[in-house]
Amino acid sequence: MINITPAALAQIKKAEKQYQGEDLHLRVAAKQHENGAIEYGMGYDQLRDKDQIFSISGVEVLISRSSADLIRGATLDYIEVEGGDSQFAFINPNDAAHRPPEGMEYLFEKEQPEH
Repeated sequence: MINITPAALAQIKKAEKQYQGEDLHLRVAAKQHENGAIEYGMGYDQLRDKDQIFSISGVEVLISRSSADLIRGATLDYIEVEGGDSQFAFINPNDAAHRPPEGMEYLFEKEQPEH
């Protein structure tokens, strides 16, 4: 469904410590705008009726059915940006408006079907 890099996983595990004992899971969401660009969001939330739940590297991730197709095959990373700050970033081959960070173009290569 979605891939999580080791850097992103480490940050998620740090954040999870704040929610220990609560019935909350990491929610990853996506919404497509009229121009085709995809907007992403994430945070901790409770399981809802129309959610799918996935265990990814030991993290339970909630994804609504409306977001599932938009983020299928995406990678969640935690990257350093200008000024030495770090942030989560979605690398998504389904998002035509998105360009991969330098050196991560391989994440956008489509697998060739076998003949």
